[in-house]
Amino acid sequence: MKLFTTTLLTTSLTLLLIGCQDNTETPLFEDIASLKINESNITMHSTDATKEITATVTYTDGTTADATSSILWTSSDRDILSASVGKLSPGIANGGNVTIEASYEEYSDSVTATVYKLTEYNASFPDINTTGTYLFQAYGDFENGDTNISIASNIVWSADNGAEIEVTDGVASITFVTGDTNVTATVFGDTNTSSPIGPQSKIYTIN
Repeated sequence: MKLFTTTLLTTSLTLLLIGCQDNTETPLFEDIASLKINESNITMHSTDATKEITATVTYTDGTTADATSSILWTSSDRDILSASVGKLSPGIANGGNVTIEASYEEYSDSVTATVYKLTEYNASFPDINTTGTYLFQAYGDFENGDTNISIASNIVWSADNGAEIEVTDGVASITFVTGDTNVTATVFGDTNTSSPIGPQSKIYTIN
């Protein structure tokens, strides 16, 4: 009985030590002096794709290292702009200002980002009268005065009559069949037909 008790106690201690070792985490960065976001005065259009952002840690000995993929990125308003692993992506809101923060343990840094509002857009509708695959794209004007900027996000293309659609970075590849096909571009999910953000559409007759 004594031998069994001793063996059981030894086994329990061994498992406890192993468990403690498994739960011990080594910090990704040691001896940090500061964490800094490398970009400042960040601006984007509300229909851009993504924008890269980076961060650097400085150690107590003065050396530095890239921290972009190893830290936590957050945005004060994800509806305007989201931040994840060094990439900024416009949200569902049409423009605004946000604070982007990078943090690691007790170290952090933040910058302000401005997303310019889309004021009006123009969907390009090519001349089509035969079956086949055609490209559709839209271009926007923004509150900061930028014009004719390709719309890469927050746009939805739709087509009826069995047309097939593939969309990459806002550009729609639509394959037409015979008959009447209505193609529509909608930005920010707005179903209001009033200018300037309402849907734009065109009906094609394919013989």
